Amino acid sequence: MNRILLIFFLTLVFFRLSAQENVFSYTITENSVTKNAENTKAVDVNRVLLNQMISENSHDFLLKIPLIDEGFLNVNMKRFSVLNPEHNLIIESAHEKVAEEYIPNFQSYYIIHEGKSIGTFLCFENSFVISYKYNNRQFEINKIDNKFLLFDINDCLIDNTFSCKVEEKIEQINIEENDPESSVMTPKCLELAIEIDQYTRNTFSSNTSTINWAHAILAGVSQVYFNEVNINISIVTTIIWETTDPYSAYINDASNMLSALRNHWTSNNSSISRDLVHLLTKRSNTGTGGIAYLDVLCNNSWGYGFSSALNNTTNFSFPNPSYTWNLMVCSHEIGHNIGSHHTHWCGWPGGPIDNCADVEGSCANNPTPQVGTIMSYCHTTSSGSLIDFHSIVVSNSLTPEINGASCLTLCAFYGCTDPNAINYDPNATVDDGSCIYSPPVLTANTTNVSCNGLSDGSIDLSVSGGLSPYTYNWSNGFVSEDLNNISAGIYSLTVTDALGQVQTASYTVTEPATIIISYNSVSTSAPGLSDGAIYTTTTGGVLPYIYYWVNPYATTQNLLNIVAGTYTFYVIDVNNCFSTAIITVLDGVITPINSSAIISDVSCAGNNDGAIDVTVIGGVPPFVYSWNNGMTTEDITGISGGNYDLTITDAQNQTLTITYIVNEDLPLNLNYSITNTTNNTTADGAIDLTVNGGLAPYVYFWNTSPSQTTEDVSGLLSGDYIVYVGYNNWICFVADTVTVNVIVYGCMDPLATNYYAGANIDDGSCTYSSTCTNPSPTNAYIT
Repeated sequence: MNRILLIFFLTLVFFRLSAQENVFSYTITENSVTKNAENTKAVDVNRVLLNQMISENSHDFLLKIPLIDEGFLNVNMKRFSVLNPEHNLIIESAHEKVAEEYIPNFQSYYIIHEGKSIGTFLCFENSFVISYKYNNRQFEINKIDNKFLLFDINDCLIDNTFSCKVEEKIEQINIEENDPESSVMTPKCLELAIEIDQYTRNTFSSNTSTINWAHAILAGVSQVYFNEVNINISIVTTIIWETTDPYSAYINDASNMLSALRNHWTSNNSSISRDLVHLLTKRSNTGTGGIAYLDVLCNNSWGYGFSSALNNTTNFSFPNPSYTWNLMVCSHEIGHNIGSHHTHWCGWPGGPIDNCADVEGSCANNPTPQVGTIMSYCHTTSSGSLIDFHSIVVSNSLTPEINGASCLTLCAFYGCTDPNAINYDPNATVDDGSCIYSPPVLTANTTNVSCNGLSDGSIDLSVSGGLSPYTYNWSNGFVSEDLNNISAGIYSLTVTDALGQVQTASYTVTEPATIIISYNSVSTSAPGLSDGAIYTTTTGGVLPYIYYWVNPYATTQNLLNIVAGTYTFYVIDVNNCFSTAIITVLDGVITPINSSAIISDVSCAGNNDGAIDVTVIGGVPPFVYSWNNGMTTEDITGISGGNYDLTITDAQNQTLTITYIVNEDLPLNLNYSITNTTNNTTADGAIDLTVNGGLAPYVYFWNTSPSQTTEDVSGLLSGDYIVYVGYNNWICFVADTVTVNVIVYGCMDPLATNYYAGANIDDGSCTYSSTCTNPSPTNAYIT
């Protein structure tokens, strides 16, 4: 357990220290990719430190990215994936369509600054690309001629080694329009199917490099749409052409090439679920930089577009043109699919938004250079564009179209979904196992016991941090989170979370002292006078007290000018705990002692359940009791029958002696007259029972078959019979066994010469000799 905590602590320390170390540093370069050399900065990268930070916490880490003024911006890198969990990769070969497994070997991150995503960080095995917006300027960090450069994307040079070619490409973007379908649903995720033509595939060494190139571009596009209109791009299908694609024959014919893309998908790929389809190509001879149908979201018949001339090199090395420009083109064309016109369209509220190119429609045509946005042509001016959408485009086109799109569903966003984790991501819908937990933190609300001796205290525990479920081990043996109905004391607790992290605490539950009433009773000066008094003092409980006297009613601490008598006094504290005292005020004249008693006789002979309930009348309490059986209580119970003498002595030494008699019945006595049976098979036996003692009437039960409840029984076979005789509803009873024998005739006189010990009926056959010997019995018979 200690080892786990130590590792966790060191990890946190490492990340904090790493966040303070700079991955980037500035260096000197003669290579400038911008018109103004001040808009290009060379940076060195501590790749070991960067790789270590990513490997230790690949989902969320802090980073300082370089600024064009050679300062640094503190940002948070938050990992995301542009791939749909059910993504399919399809290879169109010369003979068949093959599905291949694809595992991306690059990582994409949102760049978060002050709670808002400002760009994208793409990390590859041996390189990375950063594109971000800051202070209304668009920047990129990329590897050019084996050196990482930070540059202003809108100040790019146009040459053969780093071709932004903004003017050339932006003027070639054309639009085909189609009526949209309308629906109502809150947007969450745009499922995009993408296609990569054979020309572009042949510029890469493998399908993996090809798909990484395309997915890296669309990761940046997804970041743009997520930040601007709260929708994510999720790639559901990627198709790569290893053989001749259906679009290669269209040269400088963008409109028909777009139609070919549409026709191929509607004829061959209708079973592929998607919201839009986008073709990415490096071809520069399509006749445009990009083209798309307008307002076709959720329409599989028209939801198509392509971006071209994205990169004219033969390896995965941006920018030719720059990575950020690729984001601009793809975001632009998808914006048309969703429903946005260019910003120089006359149909926007108030007219064209920026006029960076000839207006579309009938309105004033007065192009003015200014900083443009994704749907503008401001790249053709000196002001350039930012990778974002104008607020008018968002509010009047993108947001309404997205809200009305029936096909958009909830994306599976990966991240930590546990609100208790320190890296909880409220936008994540699928937990990726990245949650990090601080050790458990224990807080408790303790409720003390209200009254001395009660068990109404409680400890309401709250646990934060750590990883649930938690286990609880209280010192009193309980294993619940909270303790209720507990008495005063110290309760120690050990909490262990699901990671084995342990936290301990102790909580004290107190109770007030017992409420004790002390008093002084002052007797009256003479019988019948009202000059008696009671003075009280109370300790314990919780102040303030409420005093309450019964008969007469009073709420004072002391009771004055009262007659002799017994007074009931209550003290109630602020917790409604109370104590009671019964206080007697005596008269000045002694009252003789008298008594009465309720006597309970013994229920059955031999029992010890008699009782004498004595009530003392007169005298001066307290009383002393002395019974002749040694008892010293007022009442006695559990006694047998007999005479009991009681001497009562009061506080004035008056005595009273009285005798009480507790009655007890005589024991039950059973006598029988038995008639034996004539033989073993004849039921002519009988038992004549006589009962005395106890208390008549008696009740009887014989275990004959069937049982009998009469005093006497007859019609019996020889054998043993059990009889129960009781009274007082069977509270008192006895049981006995009676034997009925078979009649045996013979001489029953032991002095006779023919005496027979087994005979039970003397038949007069006895004979006697002149001597005193006892001959063996003879002449016995059984009838």
